Amino acid sequence: MRMTLLLRRFLYAQSGLLGWLVHDGKPQRRLAGLLLLVGVVAALLLHLAAGFHWPTPWDDEIHFLVPAWNLAHGFGLVAPQLNAPQGLFWMPDGYALF
Repeated sequence: MRMTLLLRRFLYAQSGLLGWLVHDGKPQRRLAGLLLLVGVVAALLLHLAAGFHWPTPWDDEIHFLVPAWNLAHGFGLVAPQLNAPQGLFWMPDGYALF
């Protein structure tokens, strides 16, 4: 309850954000501030909504991940999981290192 009261006082005070938007005499400045506030809130909501979906993984990312994982675990740069025990035909072993 006390936190809500403090937040309300901050938002509606002269020095608060909404106080600046409401009590400033210039309508252009109020409109610009309101548009900025709406844009920031919209960007934040879109960012949170797409948190686990963007960026989309590309199809070829596994071709870099599996050889790197195998190299880290001591199996070399081969990728038998991708049916390419001697390396990928269009990407030889260690291609990403060059």
